[in-house]
Amino acid sequence: MNTIKTNRLKITFNIDKIKEDFIFLRLERQTADKKWIGAKQLDFLISDDYKALAVCYTAQYAYAMFSSDNNGYELRHKIPQDTKKFGDVTVKEVKPKNSNNDSVEYFVFGEALARLLLNYLGYANSKFDSLNFSNLTGCLLKVPSLGSNKKSQSIEVAQVKLDYINNSDKEYLLNVSISTYRLKKQFKKSFNTPLYFIDKSNNTLKRWLDDDSKADPKTTYIKAGLYNKKAHRDFIKFKDLNEFQESRAGIIYEVYQKIKNKLNKYVDVKFVEIGIDKSIKLNDKTFILKDAKNLQSILNNQRVNIVDLVNDDKSESLVNSLQNKLSSYFNNPQLISNSSEDIEGIFNIRIIHDAEFYHNNNLNDPHLRLNDDTFRQHITIESSNKISDAMVKTVIKELIIKKDIKNKKISLFDWQKMLNINFDNACNSSEEQSNTQLNIFELNKKWVFAMYKDENKDDSPLTFMTINSDGSFEFEEINNQSIFPEDHRYEDYQNHIKQIKDKEEKNKSSFKFEGFMLSDGGDINLIFRSDEITLPDLEKINSTLTEVSKKLPENLANGLKMSKIAKEFLAENEQLNKDKFALFCQQLENHYSHDLPKDKLYEFMQKYLGSGTKCDTSEGKGFRNYLLEKYQIRFILTKDKENINSLFASSLNINYFGETDKEAYYFVGNTEGSIKHSFKDSCHLRKVVAVENCRLIFRDLLKTMDVDFVRTGQSTVIPFPFKYIREYQNFT
Repeated sequence: MNTIKTNRLKITFNIDKIKEDFIFLRLERQTADKKWIGAKQLDFLISDDYKALAVCYTAQYAYAMFSSDNNGYELRHKIPQDTKKFGDVTVKEVKPKNSNNDSVEYFVFGEALARLLLNYLGYANSKFDSLNFSNLTGCLLKVPSLGSNKKSQSIEVAQVKLDYINNSDKEYLLNVSISTYRLKKQFKKSFNTPLYFIDKSNNTLKRWLDDDSKADPKTTYIKAGLYNKKAHRDFIKFKDLNEFQESRAGIIYEVYQKIKNKLNKYVDVKFVEIGIDKSIKLNDKTFILKDAKNLQSILNNQRVNIVDLVNDDKSESLVNSLQNKLSSYFNNPQLISNSSEDIEGIFNIRIIHDAEFYHNNNLNDPHLRLNDDTFRQHITIESSNKISDAMVKTVIKELIIKKDIKNKKISLFDWQKMLNINFDNACNSSEEQSNTQLNIFELNKKWVFAMYKDENKDDSPLTFMTINSDGSFEFEEINNQSIFPEDHRYEDYQNHIKQIKDKEEKNKSSFKFEGFMLSDGGDINLIFRSDEITLPDLEKINSTLTEVSKKLPENLANGLKMSKIAKEFLAENEQLNKDKFALFCQQLENHYSHDLPKDKLYEFMQKYLGSGTKCDTSEGKGFRNYLLEKYQIRFILTKDKENINSLFASSLNINYFGETDKEAYYFVGNTEGSIKHSFKDSCHLRKVVAVENCRLIFRDLLKTMDVDFVRTGQSTVIPFPFKYIREYQNFT
């Protein structure tokens, strides 16, 4: 059985050592709103007036950790007496304890204790190398490296958080989220929200504690997203060490190492491993969007019209580029047209501004849904400097799905195509992994998928998609007012969902309901998404990229020495191209007889031993491997199959585990062939639950995620019919 790690962290506290070095105060607000989110008191506590080492908050209380050199009795009386800052606060000294079952009246434990120790890493005057970590408003934040530009209009700040997993053995989820902070001067009106500034001495974010009216809007920030844009940072980048360290996975690794190295006196931590029972290899060679010919056969004389609603030089250039790109997917050039308005009944691709442009200029937004049946897809000029192949594939795919919904028939593949793949024979190891594509739907068999139109409303309608064996389907939307036969009642379905959701909420789990599946035999399964994510081998990735970042050893950093080594290698491998090595050595000796930078050496290897831009020849790869094996000189993180599976097994393929009669877990990763230098998203663990008196049937549906038309070029993380349901809901 293969094992992987997740961001589930097992923490064991050394309570005796914690008691020796720290004292703890619990604070409670006496106002009607007892919440601590954004409370200025949290940051007053870590100011020079009180010098708390760390602060955090939970649903009801705030906690502060101080050095044991302080007198707890004096502190808990001093704080309430400072009425200007803490007038509505009561303070109590509490003791650290291991158990989660003790009264919060007397102890600090579990989540609060773990967060305090985590936030201690951001203490500005600690013995730790805090770098750009800050403990602000009860959270641990990390500001990205800003270089010489200390007044960026907006910055993406990472927040590190620990959340206790209820009913677990001292286990927590270590997560990193990204938020946008913008200069106050960008806003015409004032907001009742915390203000921050950047401490240039150590590149950390600090809270503005003086009167807000005195803050300089040109240098102070507020936490506020850009209009209609979600803050994002790739989960992991591994082109070089700096990119890895700035990625979310890199921050998780950095925090984990700091906890192990700086807090090891107080806690013992380790990531929890899970075993994978079954794995289905995602085969990108069978993906529909992989080859333009696949889409040509699907489009089959479909007309497409390009509509330019911007009408400037840039949009004209985009239209011309788009037309050229589309010609790969539409055999006949006459099928592609340009016009100033939509044409009903065919595909329309509109060049428009982004939503912020129409919002700021008080103009009607063409993004907004129209009530007719015209097929439209938008390309925004602000986010599209050029038309890429991936963009064109996405646009075509979205238009095909819209057309499928209108025609009530799936056309992206042959629904009846059977590959006779049995999941029970799927692989347990990478060598045995099975290639799969859709084959689950037996003749005359129906499957039903459903999801709430608005999952935040208790009485939200349920949208059902019933798929027949020939690929035809029907949508229906039912709510508590709908009249249907006895075997199709909204209340029954809602009760099934509510029963499982209530159980998850009672356990205070992080699982969130996503969708509902009904088999032809009447078995109902529900999908829940968690905040638990899989982790690649972060330690090995970090060590590999650290080796890549190192300079050449001093005794080898000259062209004459490296030329000699190249000749030694060639003498051991006489079958290689001698002319390539002769030119390579000559260039080294001529240009770098003394100081030879590592990047220039690799550039020469690519140019003279490789194919020009890569070391992908026998000469290039052979010499690169020789330098690594004999001299420990590493140039890149290699992406051969063995190394990829070693480093990224937790981010690849469809993985299924933990199955019982009533529930199972799974996650969906990327294909091996899609790996370049990053993974945009992390892989979330999902739980599938069979409702009462039903069988677990999700095994039969795993292959509905081995498709690439939901997330262009990638597999989908839930069965693809939910994509159709979301699109249908958007239309209606």
